[in-house]
Amino acid sequence: MQTEKNISKFLAGEAVAQSIVGGGISEAQVDMQASTDGLKIEITTPSLALDNYDIELKNQFLQIYTFYGKSLLPMQENEAVKMPVLMKAIMLPPVVDSSQIDAVFDEGTLHIFLPFKDKEAMAGRKIDIKQM
Repeated sequence: MQTEKNISKFLAGEAVAQSIVGGGISEAQVDMQASTDGLKIEITTPSLALDNYDIELKNQFLQIYTFYGKSLLPMQENEAVKMPVLMKAIMLPPVVDSSQIDAVFDEGTLHIFLPFKDKEAMAGRKIDIKQM
């Protein structure tokens, strides 16, 4: 009898997890737009909440995860990492100021703003070559 309850709980959890794939009953929509001051990404997943998202910046890649349950990213070194339901990895162009990336969740939509670097930060500098 106990085994039947455990299997039922497991199957119910699996059904919920599978219903979240791609944003749940409603398919996830990803929209990317460029403006004069940066890039805007909107991910709409009506069946997910703020707690179902993680965003990580790693080696010039912005990684966006959705998941069921607790956070995918380990809070401590020895914690296990769970598998994401949906993962979007975006390679950031050199013009993006990665230190100023901002994310806001509002009514089922995750808004991510990736601002461009200012012109001074983008300007190169000439290096003089010395003769030996």
